Amino acid sequence: MPNIKPRFCYRCQQHGLRNPIKKHKDNCQFKTCNCFKCEIQKQANALVVAERKGREKKNEEKQKQSSDEKNEEKNQNNFTEEMSMVYFEVESDLQYFDY
Repeated sequence: MPNIKPRFCYRCQQHGLRNPIKKHKDNCQFKTCNCFKCEIQKQANALVVAERKGREKKNEEKQKQSSDEKNEEKNQNNFTEEMSMVYFEVESDLQYFDY
């Protein structure tokens, strides 16, 4: 089993307390604290969230692009198959004509 490091509330840590983060969000006594340390931590958190959203958006675009490429490749293969079938039909029709 992996050794899981416990996570603690960052606001409480800024004020010298170590409260586990689990089930603590609504009960944090520093939830509305606007001290300098808490403000810095809020800004850092906002930055991490923005980076995460950017990565997710980039990954979605990559997946969409790769699926579009696959669809385009599939359409090209279908077109090639259809053209070969048309050619085959025309060729077999030409066999009936006597030149």
